[in-house]
Amino acid sequence: MGTGLFRYIKARPHVPEWKSLEFLLPLLLIVESVIQFLGAPLLHLIYIPFIVVITGYFPLKIIVSCVIAILLLGAPTLWWIDIYPFQTVHLVSSVHPGPDSLIWVYLSIVTTGILSYSIFYWKTKISKKALAELEQLKSSAINLESSIESDIFHEDRFSHAVKSILETQEELSAMLILVKKALNTDSATLFTLEQDELVIKTSTEDIKAQPTYAEKGYLSGIIKEKTPVIQTKLKGGFFGLRYRHSDEAGSFLCVPVLDGNVPLGAIVVDSHRGDAFGDREKDIVSEFAVQTKQILKRTRLYVEVERFTKGFKALHDASRTLSTSLKIEEIADAFVDLISGMVSSSAVGFFVVDKGKLRILSKKGFEPEKNSFYTKGTFFDFIVRNKQTMHLSRLDGKEGVLPFRINETRTFLGIPIIPGDELFGVLAVTSREPDAISSFQAHLMQTVADQATMYINNAQLHNKVEKLAITDGLTSLYNHKHFQERLNDEFDRIKRIPQTLSLML
Repeated sequence: MGTGLFRYIKARPHVPEWKSLEFLLPLLLIVESVIQFLGAPLLHLIYIPFIVVITGYFPLKIIVSCVIAILLLGAPTLWWIDIYPFQTVHLVSSVHPGPDSLIWVYLSIVTTGILSYSIFYWKTKISKKALAELEQLKSSAINLESSIESDIFHEDRFSHAVKSILETQEELSAMLILVKKALNTDSATLFTLEQDELVIKTSTEDIKAQPTYAEKGYLSGIIKEKTPVIQTKLKGGFFGLRYRHSDEAGSFLCVPVLDGNVPLGAIVVDSHRGDAFGDREKDIVSEFAVQTKQILKRTRLYVEVERFTKGFKALHDASRTLSTSLKIEEIADAFVDLISGMVSSSAVGFFVVDKGKLRILSKKGFEPEKNSFYTKGTFFDFIVRNKQTMHLSRLDGKEGVLPFRINETRTFLGIPIIPGDELFGVLAVTSREPDAISSFQAHLMQTVADQATMYINNAQLHNKVEKLAITDGLTSLYNHKHFQERLNDEFDRIKRIPQTLSLML
């Protein structure tokens, strides 16, 4: 009689109270008749286990009715012994109990009924609470579905973002054409800094050749100085341009595009005339540089919105995927699949702490020699001891940093999974490419890992509640209901596949 009673409580069919009394009252009458026939009033003690048994199967009204029936059926015996104490026939015992003894017997029966019902009621209350928690977990995990999806995930938003970026490119090209016409120059080109690399964003001319290393270095120096520069008497061409009269001395004007003190790029205006630019032209291009800054900021804003939108969509998909199961192994597989799809990785593994080691629960992209290993001398040792994320972008193919062999590991990300106070496991992501995982991707994967941690915690709680449901609270052994279910399953299996079944009790 433990917390596992909730399975019985859930499955127990409803029996009308009058049908229960139809069965119990004749049974009590038969027992009392046997006691009277044998002339052994002390046999009334068998009612004590009877009361204990029916307490687990019938409501309070039935139990009270049975106790009252026992007292009423036994009252004549008590009255007879009180009046004719030496004329009672005792077929099974030579003991002549007095009325006081029988009174104590009946008090014991009543006390047993009260205690049995109280204990069973308390156990049933705990079991029903466990059942409610289990059902709530199941419904929240299986039916967890967003009632409405945010418009930020709608395809029209992405289409609008792409369209806006294309329009921004056209706007920059139109602005450079305006600069070229206003200053009567040969060309106007916009260079931007992308990850510390100077690239041509757009130009009024068809530049077939990329700037040389020296030209890029010269431009980068001007941008870092954050000051416009006019260069005159320039022989030949620059940035892949060739003037109509290559023997003439040319000139160019370079104006940095700044967002406060942060350089974004530069506008370069080029002419075959030697003295084509002065302070007036410099001021005009500087005004256009301010407008260019606003356009580039808007472009970056669209890119950031698109990136964060995709990130939020990934989190939304992760929540839907991870919430479809209450089994830790299935959550781990879905977790690894999600992470491997978020970054161009060489290998992804989910490892759980198991008896001082890390055991592989799910993996993708590598085949280790064994499924469990010690962490000493590896990156995992730092993560396990400090419970902190580790992100390394340039390992240069170092070996010995992982407890298993993965060729040419240059990027490593390790995230601890901590559902409660104790470390549950580690997520590891590796790549052959340096800087394969950006800080944004690492933050996004950390957020997905937090979601996975929550669902793993739910799965652990579900396993605990399920264990309480099938075991006895006192002995921690499987309860009778679970035994019957397993036995019925075996019988059903034998019907499908005839074979021998052995049962040991």
